[in-house]
Amino acid sequence: MKAMSKTIRLAEKDDIEAINNIYNQAIDTRCSTGDLEHYSLEYRKEWFESHTPDKYPVLVCEVDNQVAGWACLSPYRNGRTGFRHTIEVSYYVHNNFKQRGLGSLLLKSIIDKARELNYRVIVAMLFHTNTGSIKLLEKYGFEKWGCLYDAIDIDGVVFNHLCYGLKV
Repeated sequence: MKAMSKTIRLAEKDDIEAINNIYNQAIDTRCSTGDLEHYSLEYRKEWFESHTPDKYPVLVCEVDNQVAGWACLSPYRNGRTGFRHTIEVSYYVHNNFKQRGLGSLLLKSIIDKARELNYRVIVAMLFHTNTGSIKLLEKYGFEKWGCLYDAIDIDGVVFNHLCYGLKV
């Protein structure tokens, strides 16, 4: 098996379609996000415009010049300025590239970005069944800070919503 060339960089407008496709794959799993319907490319373009590199960066991981995953920082409790030093992290990897260390590269890189931008707290919200993400978050020092029991209902399946946090 040939070695993969992996690059982490700031996302660009040309990456929006790949970012959206990867997120829509996550929706299809029915256990990675609370969204139930695919997002349109128009929505993702608006979302991307709101994620400026100086405040809410989006990073992509390219494998052999193909976007294989992405991570971003987003406002936590948007509009409530008391939370301005707290940020929410999200990361997703294309189904064809899972279990290859891309999630780890993305999470480490986005944590570094949060430090550069002087955020104090990073929050990750995830399903209690997402053991891969739980292990990954714990690898980078995140701790379980809370649980919203039975908070997620997808197609009649109920999940707990975990809150993991990291002081940076």
